[in-house]
Amino acid sequence: MENLIFVLIPAILIFYGLIEIIQTFVMRYKHPRFRRASLIMLLFLVLLGLISLYPTIVKQALDYEIAGLFGVGIYLRLDLLSLSMMILTTIIFIAVQIDQYQNITCIDQERSFTIFTIMAYSFALGSFLAGDLLAFFLSFELMTFSTYGLFVHERQKNPAALESGYMYIVMGIIGGLFVLSGIMLVYALSGSFHWYGIAQLFQAPSLVNVMIILLFILGFGIKMAMVPFQFWLPYVYKNAPWGVNALSSGILSKVSAYGLLKTVTMIYAFEEGTFDISLSLNQIKPIAIVLMVIGLLSMVVGVLLALIEEDIKRLLSYHSVSQMGYIVLAIAMAAYLGVKGPLALSAALYHMVNHALFKSALFILAGIIVRASNEHNLYRIGGIFKDHKGLALLSLIPVLGIMGLMGFNGFVSKTLIHHSIAEVNTYGTSSLVFLEWGYIIVSAGTVTSFMKFYGFIFLAKGKETLRLKFNSGWLAIAFLSSFILFIGLNPHFLLDYVFIPIVRSFYYDPYFIDKYLVTLRFFTFEELFGMTKIFGLAILMFTVGLYLNLFHLHLPKWMNSQAVIYRPIQWVSTRFPSFVVSTQEKRLISMDVLMFVGLLTVILVLMLVSLI
Repeated sequence: MENLIFVLIPAILIFYGLIEIIQTFVMRYKHPRFRRASLIMLLFLVLLGLISLYPTIVKQALDYEIAGLFGVGIYLRLDLLSLSMMILTTIIFIAVQIDQYQNITCIDQERSFTIFTIMAYSFALGSFLAGDLLAFFLSFELMTFSTYGLFVHERQKNPAALESGYMYIVMGIIGGLFVLSGIMLVYALSGSFHWYGIAQLFQAPSLVNVMIILLFILGFGIKMAMVPFQFWLPYVYKNAPWGVNALSSGILSKVSAYGLLKTVTMIYAFEEGTFDISLSLNQIKPIAIVLMVIGLLSMVVGVLLALIEEDIKRLLSYHSVSQMGYIVLAIAMAAYLGVKGPLALSAALYHMVNHALFKSALFILAGIIVRASNEHNLYRIGGIFKDHKGLALLSLIPVLGIMGLMGFNGFVSKTLIHHSIAEVNTYGTSSLVFLEWGYIIVSAGTVTSFMKFYGFIFLAKGKETLRLKFNSGWLAIAFLSSFILFIGLNPHFLLDYVFIPIVRSFYYDPYFIDKYLVTLRFFTFEELFGMTKIFGLAILMFTVGLYLNLFHLHLPKWMNSQAVIYRPIQWVSTRFPSFVVSTQEKRLISMDVLMFVGLLTVILVLMLVSLI
C-alpha cells in the first residue's frame, strides 16, 4: 500500500486535469477561484498523505525501481530525509497558493501559470524522491524549465520579465550542464547512477574524484546563486511575481542545496561495512574547507549587499544569498567532520526548513505592501504600524525568525550552526577560527538589515496613509508564522522526530549524536547571552549606519559580478559565432568543398581498384 507514494506525481497531474475539465466544460470559467481553491485542497490532501507515511518511513525506507527506462532504469527511494523535504515543499506551495487566491496577477494567463505551478511542484517532489543521480537530474532540470514559465508570467504587462527569464534559464542550463558532467563522470567510472557511486569512486585517491565534486559544487552553486554567481538572483527576482519569488527562495533553491548535500556528504553516509569511510574522508576534507569559505563568502557578501539596498525585492533576494550561505557552510562542516558531523548535517537540514518558512512569509508580506503602496523603495513607505497594527504584529514573526531571536525558528538552526563551528574548531584545526567571527558579524548584519526593513516600512513616518485590506496574503503569512512559532518554542520536536532519526540512519558515530544533539539545550543562559551579544552588535551597527548614512552607499561598477562574469560570457557566446561566420565563411566553404572533393575522389579510386 505504501508504494502508492511512487505514483503520487501522476495522480496529482490527473487530479489537476479533472479540475481543468470541470472548470472548462461545466463551469465555463465563470468562477476562476474554483481552480485556486481546488489546488489548495489538492495540496492539503497531499500534505496529509505525506504526514500519514511518517510511521512507516521512520522504520524503513521504501524503494521502487522502473526497470529498463532509458536503458538503465530509474530508481526511486522514499526515506525520512526525502519525506521531510517533500512535506516542507508542500507547506510552502500551500502558503503561496493561499496568497495567490486573491493576489494573483495577469489573470488572462492564469491557466498556464497554474499548470506550470503544478509541474514545478511535481518535479520538486520528484527530485526528493529520486533514488539515483539520473532520476534526480531529470526531475531537477524539468523543475527548472517549469519554473521558467512562472518567472515570465507577467511578460505582457512587464516585457522586462522575458529578459530576466532569459538570464534564469541560461544560468539554470549552465549549472545543469556542470551537474550533468559530474553525473556522467560518476557513471563512466563506477558504472552506476546510484548516489553510492560517488562513495565507491572515493575509495581510491584520484584527481578525477576532485573534479567530480567540484563540478557538482559549481553546478549547484550556480543554481543556488552562491558567490560569485549571486548577481543573477536579484536580477531575475526583480521582474518576477511575488509568489514566484516566495516559491523560488523558499523551496526551489532548497532542491539545489539538497543535491549539494547528497553529493558532498554521501561519500560516507552509508551503512557500516559498505565502504572504508576513512579513505573517503581524507579526500573530501580539503574540498570541504573550500566549500566552507564559499559558504562564508556568500553569507558576508549577501548581507553586505542587503544592508546598502533600498529596493525591497532586491534586499530580500540578497538575504536569500546570505541565508543559503549558512546552509552551504553547514553542509561543508558536515563533510569536513565526517562521522563526527551529525550536528552540522542537522544544522543544514534545520536551516533549510527555517529559511523556507520565514523567507516565503517575507516575500508574501513584501508583495502585500508593494501592491498597496506601488512603491519598491522601503525608505518611501513607512507608517504601516500606526494604521495596520494587526499586519505589523503578524509581520514581526517572520522578521524575528530571520533575525534569530530566541523563541523563533531562526534561533534554533543558527544555534546548531554556531555549535557546529565550535565542533569544527575542536576536532579540526585552529586555522578555521575565522568561521566564528564571520558567523557573528553576518548574524549581527542580518539583524541590522531587518531592523532597517521593519523600522522604515512599519515604524517610520509615512508620506501617505496606505489602505491595506485583509486578504488571503495575511492568511498565508499566519499559516507560515504558526510553524515559525511552533519550531521556535519546541526546538527539539524536529530534532527528535526527524533529524536525529535521519543521522542515526547514516554512518555517524552514535557518541556524537548523543553528545551534541540528544542532550542539546537551547533555552540556556549561555545561548541567551550569545544572542544578546549579536543583537547588541546589531544595534551598534544600525546606529552607526544611520549616523554616517551608510545604508545609502552604492558599490562601484567594477565590483558588480554580473558585469565581470555574466556579461562578458554573454557577449562572447552571442558574438563569437557571428564573428567566425563573417570572417571565415569563404574559407570554411572552401574547406568543405575541398573535403567533399577529396572524399569523392578516394571513393572513386577505391571503386576502380575493386573493378580491377
